[in-house]
Amino acid sequence: MRAALFAAIAVLVCLPGAAIAQPQRGPVKAAFVDSPPAPVPPAVVSRDEEGHVTIRAIRLTERLVLDGRLDDRLYRESQPFGDFIQQEPREGQPATEKTEVWVAYDEDAIYIGARLWESDSSKRVMSDMRRDANNLYNNDHLAVMLDTFYDRRFRWP
Repeated sequence: MRAALFAAIAVLVCLPGAAIAQPQRGPVKAAFVDSPPAPVPPAVVSRDEEGHVTIRAIRLTERLVLDGRLDDRLYRESQPFGDFIQQEPREGQPATEKTEVWVAYDEDAIYIGARLWESDSSKRVMSDMRRDANNLYNNDHLAVMLDTFYDRRFRWP
């Protein structure tokens, strides 16, 4: 079974919106959280030696087409981030499959785009496919969590 990915990104909302990068202003940093510095464009992620990650969301300037194809200018011209770690079955180890994620925003919404690879679909295990199933987290998935207070107090179930 492909390892479940734990992605504490900081976003999930999809409303009609826009598409591509503009220069970002300096980072807003809360004094009570020690974190890696904001990535310098065009980089979108920075990491520290303890494994903390800071992601730079991309400001959109044109509309995105929300069709699941990931072929908009955002995905062609902006760097994704990846290098996720496993939560299960080997917590803390590098993910066994490649995953690319883009985080973008406009004045109306935050957008998450993710491309997930699977090298051997015959090893896929799906025990329950209902939307609100209790067993959902025992299957492969990508999770997005919001740290709206920027205090890293969120804990995975």
